[in-house]
Amino acid sequence: MQAVALLRTLALAVQYAHGQKVVHRDLKPANILLQKFEDRSTPDFGLQISDYSPKITDFGLARRLDSQSTALTQEGAVLGTASYMAPEQAAGRVGEVGPATDIYGLGAIFYELLTGRPPFQAESWQETIDQVLYDEPIPPTRLQSDVPLGVETVCLKCLEKEASRRYTSAAELADDLERILQGRPVVAVPLHANERLARFAMRDGYQIGDEIGRGPRSIVYRARYGPLQQPVALKVFDADICTREQWDTRIRRCTDQWAVLAHPNLLPIQQAGWWDGAPYLVTEYVPRGSLADQLAEQSYPIAQALRLVEQLAEIISYLHRQGVIHGNLKPSNVLLAAGGIPRVGDLYGTSGLSHGSLLASEAAPAGLGYLAPELIREPGADLHPTADIYGLGIILYELLAGRPAFAQASGRETLEQVRSQDPLPPTHFNARVTPHLERFCLRCLRKNPYRRYYRVYDVLKRLRYFQENPQEADQDRPVDRIKP
Repeated sequence: MQAVALLRTLALAVQYAHGQKVVHRDLKPANILLQKFEDRSTPDFGLQISDYSPKITDFGLARRLDSQSTALTQEGAVLGTASYMAPEQAAGRVGEVGPATDIYGLGAIFYELLTGRPPFQAESWQETIDQVLYDEPIPPTRLQSDVPLGVETVCLKCLEKEASRRYTSAAELADDLERILQGRPVVAVPLHANERLARFAMRDGYQIGDEIGRGPRSIVYRARYGPLQQPVALKVFDADICTREQWDTRIRRCTDQWAVLAHPNLLPIQQAGWWDGAPYLVTEYVPRGSLADQLAEQSYPIAQALRLVEQLAEIISYLHRQGVIHGNLKPSNVLLAAGGIPRVGDLYGTSGLSHGSLLASEAAPAGLGYLAPELIREPGADLHPTADIYGLGIILYELLAGRPAFAQASGRETLEQVRSQDPLPPTHFNARVTPHLERFCLRCLRKNPYRRYYRVYDVLKRLRYFQENPQEADQDRPVDRIKP
């Protein structure tokens, strides 16, 4: 609490200056001197911040609020130290510089007291200014987990980009800091995660709408982009799913892969990046939603299920011919366009045939019931075409049975089911499925990848055969007379 007490003293001093119509405009640690209390007999090497009285110095850039002009306040002039400069000051908007500018400076000092670093700091002065203008500070709790939530809330309120969102006065800030010292709740309200995300998205031209999908490690939002308000799907992942270096590596690999992919049923990535310590990507918005959404609302006739999986097999066969494996086929990654035409998404997780999956281990928590058993047993192993054959089988099973092959229980239970248990036969849930179709589906789901079909082309031939001979797939279909 020493940092809180110190900042409260500074806030009261700044409030006095504001009462005298003076704005400092250059508050930073270098301009705070610490004077030892005369009654403290503690040796110098054992002194703490609480043993000092802080003094604000260097009013060289100060401005009188009752004066309209000085030599140092021409519009567009950028004065101050970049890492501690308020956005309106960094942008040279002299007319907006006022008491709120000093409150920002106090927040920057507070941030460094809590984390050991200023809120914004880059290799060059201009890069730091850009961060001040466009980036949000990393919440102190991400850098120092022991920072109390109330303390973080007060600090981030001081560092708001818009002056109107900060404390209205240094006295109000001092009052909230006094509440922390007394163990009472602060008046400042913490910023909701969705609002924080919306600010990052707005910076890049995206307006986030409602949530349209949710996975164990990601959320998909409907959003609009640019002046034309183009509808897009914005997928935001959990912050701990990977490091920024891993994400950048994955996106570079995707860029190389997309250079050789040209298929109308593949959903390309329009943009990808990093917001607030978490990865995101943008794809085309498909109004009808995913196959998972459709399965939750309706069941699929056998003929329709076979046609859908055949279309998916054609897409996967194309990918394999280009040397690319999807590796994460599941209903939520299949989007349905007009006419029920499937489009395969989430290709950011694909892997070349000769390359290991960089993030197979991170993919495991998401959609465990749909992940091929070999990817669970050996998370870092190379992907093989049989992983996509398993994905086709798992989708066909759910279409036929009307439920997932493995119950979506806790992560550990689902992992154990995928590793060691065979799914119940589809006929257990749908008596219309023939033994021939059931054997075909279960062969795609064998635990040993080498006992599945060897190529997607073999799966595609069987799917076409069942559609040409419906009596082999649907028990209730009348048997057509076979022409000689």
